[in-house]
Amino acid sequence: MRLKPLLTPALLLAMVGCRGPTPSEIDVDGDGVFANVDCNDDDPAIRPDAVDICDGIDNNCDGSIDNIAAGDGTLFYADGDADGFGSDNGALEACDLPAGYATAGGDCDDASAAIHPGAQEVCDGVDNDCDGGVDLNAVDPSTWYADADDDGFGDLASPIVACDQPSGAVVDATDCDDTLDTVHPNAVEVCNSVDDNCDGDIDGDATDAPTWYADVDGDGYGGSTATVACVAPQGHLSSSDDCDDSSAAVFPGADELCDGLDNDCNGDIDGGATDTPTWYADADADAFGDPTSATVQCNAPVGSVGNGNDCDDASASNYPGAAEVCDEVDNNCNQLIDDDPVDATPFYPDDDGDGVGTDLPSVLACSAPTGFGLGIDDCDDTRDFIYPGATELCDSYDNDCNGGADEGFDVDGDLYTSCGGDCDDNAAAVNPAATEVCDDIDNNCDGVIDEAGATGESTWYSDADSDTYGDPTDSTQRCAAPSGYVSNSDDCDDIDPNINPSITPSVSACDGVDVNCDGLLQGGEVNYGDSAVCAGTSCAELLVSGASADGLYWVTPAGRPAQKVYCDMTTDSVGWTLVGVARYDQRGLPGWNGEADLNLSDAGSTSLHWHYGSDLVNALAASDEFRAECFESNNDYLRYWWGVSAYHWGSLTSATESWGDYGRTGISYPTVWATHHFGLVSGNNETVAVITAHTGNHWACAGNSGPGGEGYTGRNGVSNLRLWAR
Repeated sequence: MRLKPLLTPALLLAMVGCRGPTPSEIDVDGDGVFANVDCNDDDPAIRPDAVDICDGIDNNCDGSIDNIAAGDGTLFYADGDADGFGSDNGALEACDLPAGYATAGGDCDDASAAIHPGAQEVCDGVDNDCDGGVDLNAVDPSTWYADADDDGFGDLASPIVACDQPSGAVVDATDCDDTLDTVHPNAVEVCNSVDDNCDGDIDGDATDAPTWYADVDGDGYGGSTATVACVAPQGHLSSSDDCDDSSAAVFPGADELCDGLDNDCNGDIDGGATDTPTWYADADADAFGDPTSATVQCNAPVGSVGNGNDCDDASASNYPGAAEVCDEVDNNCNQLIDDDPVDATPFYPDDDGDGVGTDLPSVLACSAPTGFGLGIDDCDDTRDFIYPGATELCDSYDNDCNGGADEGFDVDGDLYTSCGGDCDDNAAAVNPAATEVCDDIDNNCDGVIDEAGATGESTWYSDADSDTYGDPTDSTQRCAAPSGYVSNSDDCDDIDPNINPSITPSVSACDGVDVNCDGLLQGGEVNYGDSAVCAGTSCAELLVSGASADGLYWVTPAGRPAQKVYCDMTTDSVGWTLVGVARYDQRGLPGWNGEADLNLSDAGSTSLHWHYGSDLVNALAASDEFRAECFESNNDYLRYWWGVSAYHWGSLTSATESWGDYGRTGISYPTVWATHHFGLVSGNNETVAVITAHTGNHWACAGNSGPGGEGYTGRNGVSNLRLWAR
């Protein structure tokens, strides 16, 4: 590194009187270039190795101002027509705008100041705005209209804006139907339901329109009022031969009526009328005529009426509608004598013939009909022993019609008699209206003692298994216990007689059944593997016996005392036992490198740091198989395994070495380790089913990026490990 001289005011003062420095020794602006080659030693930005920029200064000391390199300046375009836009050909790069140039290019005709980008496009056959289109989007186009039917008149709904007249288009826009060449403003209007001349009036003033005549009275014949139109107006017809268009009863061919009009328009009033009436002589002047004296003509003769319904034209009291009276004469001419007379007497039905009628609907008659009589006081006209004044009997009837039945025959005063349904007339609480109660008595006299629904019933419970304990879910209400029912509801399984509160649980059942119905699984009632009493021999054996969920179970490995362990029932479906968890952040704690049990209070945890001792691990590895699992890992590979577990229990030097060399006397090395390949596993939380011995190294979860192994020392990214055995 070259040291530059440091000039300070003090140093400069000290140099007074001494030889002054030469230009090759001075660098005032401290830019590393001495004054003899720096063209401006007061500005560190100006020096021979600087880049010349557009600032009006010789930045690189080459004797030229703003001598810029290509790409450092601004492009300017030659503007021959001085319209502010230059031609893209012959662009010039410079720091400042040269004379005769513009900052913008794109001028497609630099000889005309009216032609440039952004100019107003007009209809002149020139590309005024340099967008590549001649007269495209011009501001002064003409509007043309499509003439599809080529009748010389265009369609207002089909405008075409263009500078020049398009083919098939015209200036006119008055055609009202551009699909028909017969329809246009100069066409002749005819009756065809089309506005031929486009005046907005369909068939209006059509040259071939017929004449129609108003039918004012709506009788189907027109009168004298005429209208010329293509289609008949409402209420108009083609005929005009109605002789009176104010009356719907008058028209050619109408029926002639007796109405003083020439209905059929034949010139003869009422001649040959079809409705000529018949008149009848009314000698008694009661407005009803004698049917035997008739005259047919339009007008009524004197002393005649229009009906012949009088049955007696000699008496003004006898005619249709007259009041019928009891006089043995047909007063109202209905051919019945004395029927429903106004002075009739009411007679009442007496069905039982006891001489007294009822208040049922009466019959009015001049004399009593058979089965009827006077009086309405019989309270039961179906029984001849019931009527006012009859002797009262004990038969549940009001014999004397005084409003009370069986008076004097209710001994216990409960309003019911022995003949009226009281099954015990000496007990007022026993009668047909009484409430049945549980007392071995037929309280309501229905013939059933203590039937279902009686007051005071008890609840009884089904005992289907006959163990004297009832099912709480199956009950009934009865006064006494039905067959197969008991009074208690203590049975928790009414199908099995060996499950009830009197049963003492077996210590060896281990089937998860609450045999004594106390709501608890205790002793031998728990499931196999759920307690020390019901411990299995191993996780694998529990899996075969039906356990399927991962979790804590009790086992007795190799005859050892019952031990609570964590079983993995799902991986490989073989039943792995967790024998230790090694956390790298717990390394060095007591027991890390020893054979003794470590942190057994955490045993069974899948994440805390602990391990069993070697003897228990060996007992749990009945099949001599182990599985290593890295978790919470930041590594790529499962590398070397630390000895025989995750806790530095020593290094195996050969596949045949006895585990006794590491404090496990008499326990042979699992040969399966030596016969299965260990391999590499990628990703987090990976497992290896079987571990292979690796001579001279420890096994661990390490993060080396490739195969091979550094062992315990030199490892990269060591994480946590679980050890499983079976």
